[in-house]
Amino acid sequence: MLSNQIIEYIEIVIAMVFVGQFAFGITLLALGKVMMEYYEWGIFRPATNWFQKSTNFFMKGCFGAGPYFYARLMKYPWIITKLLFAITLLLMGLTSIVLYYILTWIIHILLAR
Repeated sequence: MLSNQIIEYIEIVIAMVFVGQFAFGITLLALGKVMMEYYEWGIFRPATNWFQKSTNFFMKGCFGAGPYFYARLMKYPWIITKLLFAITLLLMGLTSIVLYYILTWIIHILLAR
């Protein structure tokens, strides 16, 4: 019984990370530079102590994929950036679904007895 609860909690945490990445990507697609500035405000450059490093780890772990790809695409004109980022979000969503099922399958193998 306890094993099933642990598996369920781990699955929820994995899903929350993937959903957070995707949701921030959607808001980045809609709001663009406003969300990039918000993300940059949450990152310490350079991180000098453990608090700044843990904050950077949290921000990049929960929201970092969208800003990473968006920053790479900002060299193109605005409409091309939005189109390419929408395609990237579609691929990121599909990859998240596949990775979720692979990770939950591995967790069930390792923890379910």
